[in-house]
This record gives sequence, C-alpha cells and structure tokens, in this order.
Amino acid sequence: MTVGRERIIFGFRKVNNCPIVLAWGPQPPPAIRVASLWFVRRANDSWQSRLEERRAGGYIGNIPILMRVLIACDSFKGTLSAIEACDALARGISSAWPGVRTSLCPLSDGGEGTVALLARSLGMGVESVKVTGPMGVKIDAEIAWCDGSVFRCIGAQPGALVAAIEVASCSGLTLVPLVRRNPLQTTSYGFGEAILHAVKNGANWIVLGLGGSATVDGGLGCLQALGAKLRGVAGMAQGSSLQAIAGIDLSEVRQNMAGVRLVVANDVQNPLLGARGAARAFGPQKGATPEMVEVLESGMEHYARLLVEGATPDARLLAQRATQSSNFVAAVDQTSAGAAGGLGFAPGVALRAESRFVAAVDQTSAGAAGGLGFALGVALRAESFRGIELLLNVTGFDERLKLADLVITGEGRLDVSSFEGKVVSGVVERSRRRGVPVWVVAGSSDLPREHWARHGLSRVYCLTDIAQDETVAQAHAAAILAELPKQFDWS
Repeated sequence: MTVGRERIIFGFRKVNNCPIVLAWGPQPPPAIRVASLWFVRRANDSWQSRLEERRAGGYIGNIPILMRVLIACDSFKGTLSAIEACDALARGISSAWPGVRTSLCPLSDGGEGTVALLARSLGMGVESVKVTGPMGVKIDAEIAWCDGSVFRCIGAQPGALVAAIEVASCSGLTLVPLVRRNPLQTTSYGFGEAILHAVKNGANWIVLGLGGSATVDGGLGCLQALGAKLRGVAGMAQGSSLQAIAGIDLSEVRQNMAGVRLVVANDVQNPLLGARGAARAFGPQKGATPEMVEVLESGMEHYARLLVEGATPDARLLAQRATQSSNFVAAVDQTSAGAAGGLGFAPGVALRAESRFVAAVDQTSAGAAGGLGFALGVALRAESFRGIELLLNVTGFDERLKLADLVITGEGRLDVSSFEGKVVSGVVERSRRRGVPVWVVAGSSDLPREHWARHGLSRVYCLTDIAQDETVAQAHAAAILAELPKQFDWS
C-alpha cells in the first residue's frame, strides 16, 4: 500500500510466538520499524497482550498502521440516521487515514431509525403497513420481521416469529409539522394498529422502540387500537381524552394479545407523573404550553388510577386504599414512570406490603413515549429494557469490541443526558470493561472537557469545530462528518 509518497511493504515475524505485522519504508533493514498494531489472533490470546503489542509502535509518520476502529454511532437527530452517520465517518477515516481499518456497528436507544438499523444489522425483512398517524391521518409505517434465533438475548427461541416496531414511525414527533404540535390532539392509536397487525400475522414476540413519540396520551390510543373499550371517550383517543375517560375494559385487549410477548426498548428512565414525568418533562418538547402541561398532568393521574384498577384482579380494593394514601403519589413519581408519555408508569400504587402486586406492576420507564411505557407495562405486562442495552446485545457489539483498538461513537448533541441511558453511555460502559478507549463525534457540545473525561471519554470532536455554526453543521452533516477525521489526533 502507499501512504503519501512512502511505499509500505508488509512482512511478518514472531514476537512471543505470535505473528505480527512488519512495515517499512524505502530504506532497507536495519531501518525496519515494527508496526505492531495488528497481528493474527491466537485462540488463547488475551486482550492485554494484544494491547501491549500494539503500543510498541505502529506509525509511519503520524499515520497508525492497521489500527482497528469500531464505529458505533447513534443517529444525528433530524439530519443523519445511525447508518448514515457511521458510513460518513468510515469514508472520512478511510480517506484521511488509509492505515486504519474500520468496522461499523450503528446503534440506537429505541428511538427513530431502530427498525431500519435492526433490518440492516440482523438481515430482518421489512414490511410497510398503513396505520393512523399521530394527527389521525393514514401514513406508512414499517415492521421488521425475523426468526427468534436472532433475538435469543431476550429469550426468543428458534422457530418463533419476532416483529420489531418503533413508535417514531407510527406516532413520531417528526410526523407532525412544528406549527401543529399539540399533545392534547395527538394519538398513539397507529402504534397499537401496527402491534395488532403483527399479532394477526403470527408474531410471537414483538420488540417495541419507544423513543421519538409525538404523544402524551398515556398509551390510551394504543390500547384502544388493541381493543380496549374506553367509557367516556368519543372517537379516537388522544391526549385530551385522559381527563374525559370514565372507565377502561381490557378484556378484548387480553384476548387479542394472548400468547404474545412484548419487549420494550426505552430511551428514558422517567416516572409517569411529577416534574420528571411524561407531561411536565416531555410535554413542552412536543408542543405543550404551560397550561396544556397541567391539563395533561392532571388527566394522566386520573387515567393512571383507572388503568391500574382495570388491569389488576383485586385492583378495585387496592385502588380505593391507594387513593387515600400518600403512597400513590410516591408510586407514580418513581423512576421511569413517565416514560413514553406515561406508559412506563409502574403502578405499584403504594401498598408496598403487597409484594406480589408491586412485583407485577412496578415497571420501569413508565413515562417513556408520553406514557406508552406505562400502558404496555400495566395492561400487557411488557418487559422493559434500556434501549441501548438491548441494541448492544442483538447487534453483537461485545464480540466486535474484542477486535477493536478504539471505539468511536456519536450523536447529534453531546450533553448531560448523553450519559443517562443513551447510546454514548452504553458504549462507554461496555468499552470500559475491556479497556478500550472511546472517542465521540457529535454535531455540537457545550460540555467542558472535565465533564466528558470524567465519564470515560478520551476525545470529543464536533461538527461545529469545522462549520462554526450549528445551522450549517445540520445542513451539511454528512459532508462535514466525512471531513472531521482530518482533525483526529492519534497521539
């Protein structure tokens, strides 16, 4: 191969009985320089010994020879999908540093692009289906399908049929024009339609990504599409229905979903109610005014009481007692209750002595997707996972990490929330266990070096380092991301 004007010739020799790569320029031996950044692995070769060999040298000029970089980016929201971000970065590294080998592992935390990512990474087939969008108009959404052997990490078995659906493609925020965003008028009905379609077509397991929703209806629309009878609600349920609902009959939902296992990939750990809940924490992002937030908050509490009562065999007595107890507030204010607009509410309506009841209903991520996490956990006993942990497992990240000298991850904006269950935090956590350094590329960041270094990052590069303006960086994200590797400091 050629690097600049230097021709590099490769040979092999043994070090500690292991073959390693040699590289030298136009000078003959003894001007040979060992480029011990990569060598053939042995079955019993440890990560530590390989790392020591790589540290022995490995540069021609300032170019690392045969360093292996694992690129594991999230989407750059609104500009690039995770797949597009990884591809652009790989092109840039290949162009700027031809001695570096890259492998790609695009990731998601359960938000927008999860289905496309799974389809590409796992070879899943993708089906387009018509569902009701968040504003009540029919749209096209995607469902990915595969055999259960691909999802053994969640308990699926070979021969089972697994479907993957994301709320972002059915009831996503990007489907609502900015000027029309109003969570009192949006619905998760289409998400329920997609789930029911998967069930009717034979799905035994359904993986649900809850990030990127436009709704704060507590999953009420989703349950309605699955067969729930909502007393007091006329027409399709939406955010404003939380106040109006007078009762919930889940018998048809249970019948339709019998024998189907639901696995939720959530991107937040928020309670259903309170300052960090579905309405107050996420409502403003979805277009809610302060007045709307309070309407949604009071409606969500009213609805939560009814759903807990309707979903639990002895719930009427429990709900009566819980209503009189301050513990009800504590129960709905727990971590993750507000995920998905309240669907993650873990309705352990406080009677902590009732351990069985708490074990059955105290689910995490209740506030995800405007409460969808709450509804899925309470009404359908969905099993909840951190989205990034699920994606790291199914994409085989740990196996790829074994062959990496460096991991580069990234997202649209690096901020405090990046280290709270998002892709960056998951990648850093896994990489740290194996002693592999992690760099981040981001659209922008205002975090001081001390902050991101404390969380285990070795380098941070931003598109705004080149563009100097976030608007320009967003408009030309792919091109700038491909240029960014020229700034990399390998020392």
